[in-house]
Amino acid sequence: INQIKPNLLTFPGVGIVTAGKIITAVKGIDRFRLDTFIKYAGIAPVEKQSGRNKKHKQNKCGNRQLNNAIYTVALTQLRGHSKAKAYFQKKIAEGKTKKHAIRCLMKRVACIIYGLLRSRETYRG
Repeated sequence: INQIKPNLLTFPGVGIVTAGKIITAVKGIDRFRLDTFIKYAGIAPVEKQSGRNKKHKQNKCGNRQLNNAIYTVALTQLRGHSKAKAYFQKKIAEGKTKKHAIRCLMKRVACIIYGLLRSRETYRG
């Protein structure tokens, strides 16, 4: 990991095991745009419609190992990172459920991980 993507370890909540899971699940970030990366991770909602009714449901497809790794990072950040706590509390104040607020935090974490995998820069938080 230190040879492939050492900048991933600078992100709070990502350890060696989690970084390894992310790198092996992604199998090359060059094949993704940001929106397809989020869909591949199973974080983006899926639209279900019937007639005039449209609903968005949680995506149960996608790469479950990548989803699990991002979920682990999000929960770790929620415990010990003040910006993640503030973002989570903001989503709760907007009227979101705790589950949905965690999904929003997961999307934010996935965007940052995508940027770290694309570049060689360290996390500046």
